Amino acid sequence: GSAPRGRGIFTLRGALVPLFSPAIALGVAPGAATTALVVRDARGRIAIAADDVEDVLTLRDGELRPVPAGDDRDAGVLRGVVRRGTSLIAVVDLEALIAACRGTSQPEVA
Repeated sequence: GSAPRGRGIFTLRGALVPLFSPAIALGVAPGAATTALVVRDARGRIAIAADDVEDVLTLRDGELRPVPAGDDRDAGVLRGVVRRGTSLIAVVDLEALIAACRGTSQPEVA
C-alpha cells in the first residue's frame, strides 16, 4: 500500500480531525480541494478533501452496477456505479476509502 496522504489537521467542535486527500486511492490527480466531507468510523472522525459535493443520492435495490472492467486506478475503493440520466456516477466504498487514506490495508471494524 501507499503511505497515508495527510493534508493537515483542523479542530471541529473541540476535537482534532485529520484531513486526507483521496486522490491516490481514487486514481486521480490531486486537486485544489475547497471542501471536506467529515465522517466517523471506529477510530473517530476523519475529513476527506473534495473538490465539490453536489448531492447525496439514495440508491434503490438493484440500481448499483459493477465498476467497468479495465480501469483499476481506484485501488478497490469503488463499490460500483449508478446511472443518473446520461451521467455515470461512481459510488465509493467509504470504509475502503478511509482505510486507503489512513494507509491501512483493512477497514477498521467496530
